Amino acid sequence: MSAPCLLSVVALPSFTAKPSIARLQWSDDGQLFFAAKRKVHVLTPHHLGIASTGKVPHDDETTDTRLRWLRTVIDVQRKDICNWTDFTQEWATLSLGSVDYHVRAVACSPSGLTESGGCVAAVLTSNMDLTLWGAAKNAIHGEWVKIFEVTPFLVSMQDKSQEAIRRLLQAQIASVTWSGQARFGLSPAPCIDASLLVTGSRAGTLCFLRFDAKIGRLQHMKTLQVADTWLTHLSFSPWTVINSGFCESWLAYNSSDGSVGLVKLQFMGKFEESSPVLGSDYAIESSFGNPTNDIFATKDECGTTALNWVVSGDKVVLVRCRPGVIDLWSPPSSTAWSGSRSLYIPPQVITVGSSILQPVSGLAYFRQYDVLVIGLFDGTVRTIHNLFLNPEWDVNTATKLTGQLVSEGLRRIFVEIENEEITNADVNRTSGLISLDGFASVVLTQQSSQPDDMSVKNEGRQTTHFVAAQLCHTDQIQDTLLNELVHILTTANSDTGAAPIHLLRPIFLWLESFPELHFDILKALRSITWNPPTLRSLTPWLKDSGSDLRLRFRKSLKRDFYGCDGLLSLRLRLQVTEANCATLRSVTMKEECYETAHSICKLISDVMLRVLIRHLSAVTSVLSSSDMPFILRVIRRASQADSPPNTQREVHALLGLIGGSDPSCISRLENELDEAVSEPCPACKEPVNMETTARPACINGHTWDSCVVSSFIMATPFVRSCIGCKRKAFLPSSMRSTFKVENNWLPTIAQSWIVDELLEAVTRCLYCGNSFIVTI
Repeated sequence: MSAPCLLSVVALPSFTAKPSIARLQWSDDGQLFFAAKRKVHVLTPHHLGIASTGKVPHDDETTDTRLRWLRTVIDVQRKDICNWTDFTQEWATLSLGSVDYHVRAVACSPSGLTESGGCVAAVLTSNMDLTLWGAAKNAIHGEWVKIFEVTPFLVSMQDKSQEAIRRLLQAQIASVTWSGQARFGLSPAPCIDASLLVTGSRAGTLCFLRFDAKIGRLQHMKTLQVADTWLTHLSFSPWTVINSGFCESWLAYNSSDGSVGLVKLQFMGKFEESSPVLGSDYAIESSFGNPTNDIFATKDECGTTALNWVVSGDKVVLVRCRPGVIDLWSPPSSTAWSGSRSLYIPPQVITVGSSILQPVSGLAYFRQYDVLVIGLFDGTVRTIHNLFLNPEWDVNTATKLTGQLVSEGLRRIFVEIENEEITNADVNRTSGLISLDGFASVVLTQQSSQPDDMSVKNEGRQTTHFVAAQLCHTDQIQDTLLNELVHILTTANSDTGAAPIHLLRPIFLWLESFPELHFDILKALRSITWNPPTLRSLTPWLKDSGSDLRLRFRKSLKRDFYGCDGLLSLRLRLQVTEANCATLRSVTMKEECYETAHSICKLISDVMLRVLIRHLSAVTSVLSSSDMPFILRVIRRASQADSPPNTQREVHALLGLIGGSDPSCISRLENELDEAVSEPCPACKEPVNMETTARPACINGHTWDSCVVSSFIMATPFVRSCIGCKRKAFLPSSMRSTFKVENNWLPTIAQSWIVDELLEAVTRCLYCGNSFIVTI
């Protein structure tokens, strides 16, 4: 297939958008946030890694079936806009952006910050105010609600001894970014939020904030004065592990006078690893370095149009875009070159609106080819090759990723999707561009415009197209796909918190297009060595039961479930194997895939079972009779003949701890194991054997789903479903207030504090690692 070519296009209501690299942002949950005029469209690619969770858009909304999108929106209304005159009547604090407000940028938090384990979206408007939004129940199709207003919080935390103007200018936000999760190099990685929300103000201050999901509020960490002018752009570099428990990152900022500076951040995590009691306490010590100003040799007051770090493994390059010039800066020893370089944008004439002075609207780095794709507002594209070796324009023509060819291809796509006759006077304006898969395709917005037409055209009569386009030729994608899969499986880290559907998006997008690679993929999955995670030995709990025990039990379970790189690797392999099964036509290869998937599921189940047994062994002193039905199920499951020897030894030790030294008590518990797997049918009260099939049934034919977390029958609508594999689990009891339900929806035999805390700890699917959604 020739490239560039169209993968899909979504028609959206038109808006007049300022070009910005912050207009399109991927979240760690695998969703794309598109900042339109007064809405933020949240789009999820409907690929092989996503189970069918609802209605897919009709063909009149989405063109070409190779890629479809599941959609919802964040609706920013007038009532969400701050009125600055409520604080002061000073002219200097007025905002013209309040007259006809629009969304300027979106910054996505790492995954896991909300109660449901999702991400938080920070939405910045033209009125210079900021709000935080989160999914209520269903992040893919459901409503996103405002969870916190940042601007009043910033106003309230200012020093009251300062003048009113100064306080308001520090609270008026001109730029925003959200760091990734800090990596401490510990295994298992602690499931804590060590990310930072950073705002840049009109007064030249950087405000470092942290979101506390427990109380749904922000915590102020630090405020730094780094300039006397507006801070227009911010960008975080990835966290780098220096030593165990110690990491650092760089925050790049741009002020309106054209200068670019850096602030070095260092985090040290102090954990009580010497005696790992349940949920050991931790503390993060933060260090904020002094600002380093003017890292680029040129200080251009014409204005910076984009500022972003480009990452390849442990190498980073800071990219600054200004009219007609691309500036690059590399720290010492990070790449083959260091210091700053400037590349003047070469001219391209595609339409009457083509100009090298147009602002940059998007950046996309293709690691496999070491190529940086740069999109301009006029619809043209430039490519910098050998970015980390010796950056130059369009020198590696073997990849066929030259700026001229890509620009002409995107122009052909624009002509194809427009319903009207297109001439040279029609400019395909691109207000946003971002990589779709990291090595072959991009997502961009296109809108038709005629710069020489002075007539007024109603925005309601125009259309903005959300376009997914393939840039590389098909044979290049086929050669690269297998290498990309191996790279993902061998480099994925659990401490980043990224969901498997986000990490594996490149594979899911192209797997179905290359059936000849399915055998090689299955072979690669089997050949990559998997090292079982080393599980922690927990110190027994010797205090009384109470809220402190429950919280520590929950945190410790969550850390072992989601903080092991070994478990993440298994979950990634399971998702690829199941996606491979769905696309295979050969019966023989399907059977091989099913066998591989079954063996991976068994490995995941054994690891989680050992984690649970160790936690139960640590709290045997506070167990009660209401906890025994679930504990006996765990013992029964771990005592089966196909369980690994290590698991059987540990479960026998647990049985001894529960029964004490009394042989008769241990014998009685062993006799109760057969009864533990039986549960009364919710419809007819006949016994249901939970070990018979995937969907157990009673003798009267009533079939039921069982909870993937607790294994109990789910005869209630208060359940959650995994977006990746459709496995279901009970909702945690903490969500009763959300649904205004007083009664416990768990079966009577499942009403135990052990089960409650287990359900609270499981925020993602235990098998595929993806998020849950609630459909009621």
